[in-house]
Amino acid sequence: MHVIILAGGVGSRLGGVAKAEVRVNGTRLIDALLATLPTHVSVSIVTPYPIELGTHAQTIRCVCEDPPFGGPAAGISAGLNPATEMTAVLAVDAPASGTLLEALTNALATNPGADAAAIMSTQGH
Repeated sequence: MHVIILAGGVGSRLGGVAKAEVRVNGTRLIDALLATLPTHVSVSIVTPYPIELGTHAQTIRCVCEDPPFGGPAAGISAGLNPATEMTAVLAVDAPASGTLLEALTNALATNPGADAAAIMSTQGH
């Protein structure tokens, strides 16, 4: 599985701060999301901003959509890894979303022929 983390955007609602760098309870959103991912997935982070990845720097590919701030479709296109069988798209501002990968994978496995799986919110969205 390949995971694309959408971490771009101008952050206008955040005062121009890069979303991945926002801290909640002292932890950056990108670090919280990376901590939820299984170790066997490959990862692309799509962001126009420089990002410090520490110990993850060797294993994570950082890319920028073209044009920068081009939106989620451009971000997904930039982050794709055609060598992988399955791709998950997560947003950095949903830092617990990696915990849903197992449920999404199981949904695909139990629905032969399905091309995609999505999680429904408790409000039905």
